[in-house]
Amino acid sequence: MRPKKWSSGKKVIRKRENRSKHYSPDFPFLMSILLSSFLFSCSSVSIPQYDARYLVYNPYLQLAEPYTGQIERAYPWGIDAYRIAFKDGLKHGKWQRWSPIGRLIESMEYSDGLLNGESKSWYASGQLASIGYWKQGKRHGSFSDYSKNGLLLEERRYHQDQPDGIWLSWHSNGKLKYRIEYRFGKRHGQWISYFDNGIVQRSGEYIENERFGKWSFYYTDAKLEKVLNYQHNRLHGPFFEYFQNGQQKNRGFFHNGLKHGIWYSFFPDGIMMMQAEYFFDLPHGNWTEWYPAGQCKTIRYYVRGKPAGVWKYYDKSGNLSWQTDYGYKENEQKINLEQMEHLYGMQYQNTTKGISHRRQKE
Repeated sequence: MRPKKWSSGKKVIRKRENRSKHYSPDFPFLMSILLSSFLFSCSSVSIPQYDARYLVYNPYLQLAEPYTGQIERAYPWGIDAYRIAFKDGLKHGKWQRWSPIGRLIESMEYSDGLLNGESKSWYASGQLASIGYWKQGKRHGSFSDYSKNGLLLEERRYHQDQPDGIWLSWHSNGKLKYRIEYRFGKRHGQWISYFDNGIVQRSGEYIENERFGKWSFYYTDAKLEKVLNYQHNRLHGPFFEYFQNGQQKNRGFFHNGLKHGIWYSFFPDGIMMMQAEYFFDLPHGNWTEWYPAGQCKTIRYYVRGKPAGVWKYYDKSGNLSWQTDYGYKENEQKINLEQMEHLYGMQYQNTTKGISHRRQKE
């Protein structure tokens, strides 16, 4: 059969072809064509053409006028499959899609080719899956997602397509999963997450998308796991880590994201396991390690990340079992201040008390 074309004229035709329902056994083929050609394009579309078997979207069909009207399609057994509308070749109005048993599974509003207004989706069971609001093609307002049994899983807010306000999420058992705050698209404010038993998992604060201040992490029984401090999204300040029995596991200090100064590590019973010195993330100075019973295990020395001096190893009885001398060169202690400024973004100077530093101006 020769395809039927719409005539062109000054007015868009609003005859039978502009609102027609057709039945066809080739619905999957139809949907693959329509969804790929219509649903993901805001550009003008050509008028479709028909033959006896299916509706064909023909992008090469030359017409003098964009298509305005509504197209409906049904499953072979007569139930509506989808309903779509155009205005001057652009998506405009309500777009809807149904399941093979006649349940609505998708509905959205368009205006001049852009999502505008409420959009909804449903599970095959008919249970609401999601709802959100759009404004001129951008997410604007609240968006919510639901589980198959109707529980609210996530609630988000947007302003002009940017995350804004408080976001909430829930575990499948209904317990709160996290609470986070956004401002103009950036993480800003309190950030708290929870285990599925309701216990806080971690808490901290963002300022303009960067972690700042104290962040705390917990075990599932609410016992403290570790405490970190941030400045401009980098670890900066004291660091504490604990075993689940409450004993301290590690403690030390970060400077601009790098380990600096003396760090301590412990066994679960509180016995010291290691004492180590760092200089901006490099081993530098004395390192001592102990056995679980408290006997000395190793004594080491570093200069800017390199082994130096005499290293000693002891057995559990306290006897020296092995030692080696890595030598010691005085010039290895000298610090290249220009290199440090380049690596760490600080300005350094030699003082009578050693090396001091201050942050470079942005």
